[in-house]
Amino acid sequence: MVMVKSRHPAGPEDYFQDSKELPSVWNWTELRGFAQRNGLAMVSFDQGCCGQVRRKPTTILTSLMRMKELDGMRQALEKSEPLHADLPQRMHQTVAWSTCAPGLVSAVKVAIEERLRSDVKLRKHSL
Repeated sequence: MVMVKSRHPAGPEDYFQDSKELPSVWNWTELRGFAQRNGLAMVSFDQGCCGQVRRKPTTILTSLMRMKELDGMRQALEKSEPLHADLPQRMHQTVAWSTCAPGLVSAVKVAIEERLRSDVKLRKHSL
């Protein structure tokens, strides 16, 4: 069983209109070849749709096909709040901005559990 999940900010094409010249790990020939050879899917979405306080465009590389349900989920408007002037409050605020959305964490958990159940069923049927 191979389960892969790599999370990285989405490519600039997901949040800049004129981004053709901007580099992105998701455009690397090596990464795309690795994904194709190993049956992996690139899934792009905004974590704001999953409960993150910011829009946070994200792409994941995964073998958990259930995660494809997130592909294309986009948040219409950026949720914004100004940075706090007080440093301790600002640090707390930016930590919240950098964490994974609770809905994404739940989706990964469900996808892994589902995959493990299906693998156990396959093993039982093959015996």
